[in-house]
Amino acid sequence: MSSLARTPVGVERRLRRVLVVDDHEAICDLLATVMTPERGLECIGTAVTADRALRLLSAQRPDVVLMDVRLGSDDGIALTRVIVDRDPAVAVVLLTGLPVQDLLSRALASGASALLEKSRGLSEVFDAIHRARPGIFSSPSGHLLGLARSSGAATEISLTPREREVLEMLAAGRDISTISRSLAISIHTGRGHVKSLLGKLGVHSQLQAVAKAHELGLVHTPASQTDDER
Repeated sequence: MSSLARTPVGVERRLRRVLVVDDHEAICDLLATVMTPERGLECIGTAVTADRALRLLSAQRPDVVLMDVRLGSDDGIALTRVIVDRDPAVAVVLLTGLPVQDLLSRALASGASALLEKSRGLSEVFDAIHRARPGIFSSPSGHLLGLARSSGAATEISLTPREREVLEMLAAGRDISTISRSLAISIHTGRGHVKSLLGKLGVHSQLQAVAKAHELGLVHTPASQTDDER
């Protein structure tokens, strides 16, 4: 996702407790990293499976669940219905990379509070989290754009060694400042590498870049940790 943002002006600034659910652990970590008290957000846990999400829902009682529509073998929209049934006080904000024709109607029927494409900037995601209310659906767009995914195995991305280093660090959930310090480069140079990566991957945000990199096998996807390892 694109540039970091503070809590939007005009939106309630009460600290919102957020559960992040995505089948890519690196994306969970990336989102958790940018949810800070100064932005009015607190990540109270992450889950890469539906089972763990439901356990954390019961144990942590979040205000909002931020969840990918696609959860490996699980369906985020179907899980939304289960979440809302179990805890009507929680709001669910769904993220999608590949919307289908009936996605919006399914999201509405499931009880979701918002549906956003992954190309949205973090400011819009934060805005949706702060505005999300149980039983009320709101969306900043009248239609879904979605991610353009690779349609063939012959897709070839040529990255420089430095770009690969930056991509691996993004996938590990590190921000531009941390990456720049680790590589002993300026933030300006770090941003330049990220901009180049986005262009080569054909995406518009850091989150999309990580998702696309996992899809193309450009970064290693760590095995999901068990509950005891967390």
